[in-house]
Amino acid sequence: MNYHDNLYELLEVTPSSSKNEIRKAFCSKVKALHPDTTGFSSERFTLELQKIIEAYRTLMDDAQRARYDATFFKHTGKPLKYYIPQKRVRYSISLKDLLKNQFLPKKMRRKDIIHKFDHDIEIVCTQQEIYKGAIALVQLPSRILCPLCNGQHRDCYLCNGLGRIASPSTFEIELPGDLTKTTIITVDLSNYRPDTFTNLTVKFLRIKITIINP
Repeated sequence: MNYHDNLYELLEVTPSSSKNEIRKAFCSKVKALHPDTTGFSSERFTLELQKIIEAYRTLMDDAQRARYDATFFKHTGKPLKYYIPQKRVRYSISLKDLLKNQFLPKKMRRKDIIHKFDHDIEIVCTQQEIYKGAIALVQLPSRILCPLCNGQHRDCYLCNGLGRIASPSTFEIELPGDLTKTTIITVDLSNYRPDTFTNLTVKFLRIKITIINP
């Protein structure tokens, strides 16, 4: 394994993720990339699949994972970030529907749902975690340039000629370090756009940060 690769980013998990979370992420990745699912097996996707399988094997083995953590973070000089456990990142009904269906429920507008529930996501954390500079991994609905036709063929069976396909993207949201009580913040997602090939379905997030006692 190349220690320049971030295995956690490859699987879209965090250094604090459990084996069960890593297994679920691995299965999701394989399903999305495997030739039996996609219908094509270009060299690019074959290479990505091999990297994901190797990352899974490394992170599921306690000894290999410990060696990787020590070697990777020392080799890259990257500090170990503090991530909020995924079970404490809670999605509202609106975002769950967007992630699942890529559109809002019938007869419901997103602004109406925001008005009713007051937020898209609730992040539960402690004051100590806030002081550490906590980061939350948030999955958002997005559309990416079709990897099969590059958005250039109307008869493409993968994107149905639309040029883009639905594909959730994961973002690191840094929590403000000066919070002392439960509050709601608005995050402008234009600052989090991953690349020029990805468009987000939502333009901003209303995040409720709930501070609890440890």
